[in-house]
Formats: sequence, structure tokens, C-alpha cells
Amino acid sequence: MQLAEAKNIETFSENIDDLLESTLNEIRENIMNDPSISSANKNKEIIIALEQRGIFNIKDSVVKIANLLNISKNTVYLHLRNLK
Repeated sequence: MQLAEAKNIETFSENIDDLLESTLNEIRENIMNDPSISSANKNKEIIIALEQRGIFNIKDSVVKIANLLNISKNTVYLHLRNLK
């Protein structure tokens, strides 16, 4: 692999991480500011909104989102299973 190809892969990875983080931040802000959603259901609603946007179709997104939300990946999978 040439250096130019390696830089493109790295940039692509950074763009995916940026996409995940910016999408999460947008959704989190909307849900956290919604008084009709109880505190206990905030993360669940965030995960539902992310799933509706197709974020979990991206490789490793469950782990990355779990880390950004400071919850376990198992909690993310639990909420995703409950959607089906």
C-alpha cells in the first residue's frame, strides 16, 4: 500500500468518526432538551433515533456510540433488540 492510499484510508476513518460524533451530538441535544422524555429513557431514545438514521449499519458504530454515551455496548444492543 502506498503512502497516499494509507492517508486516504485514515481520512476516511476520521470522517466516519466525525459523522458518528456529529450525528450523535445533534440527536442527543434534541432528546436532552425534550421534557416529554424521561431521564431514564434518554439513551434509549437516542439509540432509536440513531437506528432510524442508519448509523448502526456502519462497522464498529455500536462500540463507538456506546463509548461516546458512556454506556456499554450491551446496553446499545439491548435497545436495538427491543426495537425489533
